[in-house]
Amino acid sequence: MRSLKIFTVLHTSPHHAHYSGYSKFLSYIKDMSLVLPKAKTPYNFAKYYVSNFCKNIGSYDTNSFYKDIELILKLFKVNKNSSVVHYLNGERDIKLAINLFQNKKTKFIATFHKPPEVLKKQITNTKYVKKLDGAIAVGENQVSFLKNWLGINNVVYIPHGVDIDFFKPNFELRTIKKILLVGQHMRDFDTFNSVIATLLEQDITIEVNVVLHEAYQKKVIAHKNVNIHSGISDEELRAFYQNSNVLFIPLTDVTACNSVLEAMACGLPIVSTDVGGNSDYFKNTKNILVEKNSVVEKYSEAIHQIMNDDLSLDISNSSRKKALEYAWHIIARRINDFYYSCL
Repeated sequence: MRSLKIFTVLHTSPHHAHYSGYSKFLSYIKDMSLVLPKAKTPYNFAKYYVSNFCKNIGSYDTNSFYKDIELILKLFKVNKNSSVVHYLNGERDIKLAINLFQNKKTKFIATFHKPPEVLKKQITNTKYVKKLDGAIAVGENQVSFLKNWLGINNVVYIPHGVDIDFFKPNFELRTIKKILLVGQHMRDFDTFNSVIATLLEQDITIEVNVVLHEAYQKKVIAHKNVNIHSGISDEELRAFYQNSNVLFIPLTDVTACNSVLEAMACGLPIVSTDVGGNSDYFKNTKNILVEKNSVVEKYSEAIHQIMNDDLSLDISNSSRKKALEYAWHIIARRINDFYYSCL
């Protein structure tokens, strides 16, 4: 392969665990330079610029502006060589650099994480994202939309990865009748609360643990058997996956879900909703997807089936096996291949 300089415009979500973020694949990419928000202009100017000239192009904030300036400075130095700019979060950060440097030597690609309906609302001004040379979808449900929305054919589905070395099974910790929910993004709390209330009416020995940001704690049903946890360590999060009986994670929509991947890697059986990109991530596992807008009884039956089924170990093994396909070194290789295909 010819020499290629790769610039990755980094964005990290504060609610992700250290081992959960999309940027985990970067340690497997050679000749890679991170683009971080280093302040090159006064903050007041950056804020004025963003407020007046960056509306409706995504979550473009002052940090995005500083990353844009830093990227421009880096590209000026290597503009004669082949390079790829990868926006790790295509929902933000795209404006100035792509306007100045789009050419045969420099290719711009982005990974999109949000479902189509969210992208349409979040980025109504598509002038800059349409300049992309390629796009990565983390959910199969994004591919046709991105092709039409961006007006390019160079869209590829590369699944989100998971750290299989950190998130791993420990079946000695597993206890029965322990249900887990992790996260808050696009979680269907109404369905969760209704199902949990029904289950606890039927069996008061069930224990429920919910891990989410403290701002969302009031969305969860109040009950003596429901324990809410916020601000926990990565090791504590892994322990919840390892010692639970089932991950119950109803969703309103999804592309890729970190919590699902982490549970799979820990061999935890899952009950979720058949929406968005879930079906591909669940393919060839024995986890249970329930149709969207299903009655409470369908979810309850699925959870009962796992909690009381001797085959739960088979479900666990199928989950772990599937998660191995999403190991970051495998995903990184596919992303790296896509870089070169864009040139």
